[in-house]
Amino acid sequence: MKGDFLRALHVLANGPPDVNGYAIRTHSILRSQNELDEIDPTALTSPWYPDRISMKDDFELDRIKYLRTKHPIYAEKNNFFEKIVKVFTPKRNHKEETKQKTKTIINRSKKIITLTMKPIKLMFKLYEEKVLIRTFTKKITSVAKEIDAEIIHAHTPYRVGFPALLASRKLGIPFVYEVRGLWEDTAVANGRWTENGLVYRRFRRKETFLMSNADAVVCISEALKQDLVERGIEPNKIVVVPNGIEPHLLEHGQDKISHAEVLEFEQKRLDTVTIGYIGSLRKLEGVDYTAEAVSILQKKGYNVRFFVLTGLSGQKELLSYCRKLGISDNTLIFGPVPHDEVAGYYDLIDLFVVSRPKFRVTDLVTPLKPYEAMFHEKPIIAADLLAFREIIEHGVTGLLYTPDDVNSLAKTLERCINEEGLIQQLSSAGKTWVLGQRSWDKLAIRYSQLYKTIIKGSELND
Repeated sequence: MKGDFLRALHVLANGPPDVNGYAIRTHSILRSQNELDEIDPTALTSPWYPDRISMKDDFELDRIKYLRTKHPIYAEKNNFFEKIVKVFTPKRNHKEETKQKTKTIINRSKKIITLTMKPIKLMFKLYEEKVLIRTFTKKITSVAKEIDAEIIHAHTPYRVGFPALLASRKLGIPFVYEVRGLWEDTAVANGRWTENGLVYRRFRRKETFLMSNADAVVCISEALKQDLVERGIEPNKIVVVPNGIEPHLLEHGQDKISHAEVLEFEQKRLDTVTIGYIGSLRKLEGVDYTAEAVSILQKKGYNVRFFVLTGLSGQKELLSYCRKLGISDNTLIFGPVPHDEVAGYYDLIDLFVVSRPKFRVTDLVTPLKPYEAMFHEKPIIAADLLAFREIIEHGVTGLLYTPDDVNSLAKTLERCINEEGLIQQLSSAGKTWVLGQRSWDKLAIRYSQLYKTIIKGSELND
């Protein structure tokens, strides 16, 4: 280390003020590193999100500086290649689009044009990637020099990691690559890509290249570490730093629920059991399984309700499915709310369900929300996936059910309702575990140890 603090440059896809899971983990890492009084972290975000105005200007939060790499459409000066990207980058129209339906013949013409344009769009995307990687590499190198960085720590995906690797090798400083998830497998789970398709294999190959060439690799679960080892990554250079919580922040917001719709839902609680979920409604979350399980319990005569706090995406579809199941009168799907207000909504939930279906990505990557639910003493009922076995000891800190089996989920929920004292037992044990094992003030020490080790050039497992 040079001086009292180890200077680390974190290279990121995005970050605050966005409040997605990626940004939340990012800020937890940087804030906890800052509070260690051993690491001086600086963050630099990528140029890959030209449609996000929040990624345009430098930003500071909790004494953490988030510097930006501007996409060519925002940059004051562009070289020749960047000018081409700027000209051909589509501008998003945020105004409400017309609702008038166009004639069938026009729609058919549009489809033909779209198919014709696909190869051109692909060529532009590849060109844009090459140009932006070059632009990003220059920015990373410049910032690293400016802050006198001793380590460059890049976070998935490869479009962030590759320019960071180039910069680190140019400057002769260590490179850490953090694998937070499997973006290619998430795309498969969400139906965007096909497993082992051309795009999938290209993405996976680039990720593996980065991990192989990094001085150290961080991943978020033991299951994911094993997967990386099977891909040929040396096990002695992989360090697991799971998702975690910041207890002092989760305690805030308990009294901030002021929305009339939510208050009315809460007032009707009486002797009902509220089965709930907080998070996104992506396909890989499988929240429809929870809705169906609630329907099964209601048909059996149980007085249960369904509550979901989420973003706007997917709300209409889930509510429509709840109507189809006949549970909409006892359902509230609400959101979004500011991240600092989320904590109070856990009080509305009696049983927190994470009904993820079994995909490669869900088997290996742990979500963030179960940790927060545990802190708020909500019993976790989750699919029996490898990732959840690292969080939940069945019957002790939560309950596991057979993945993709709604009847197994319904029976597990039924057990919680009927077995006296079980909810309290699971809630108490879950909170004790998450405070002891998944608090960021403890997890941050792993980064400090990792940085010091690779700067000295020692083996990670020495």
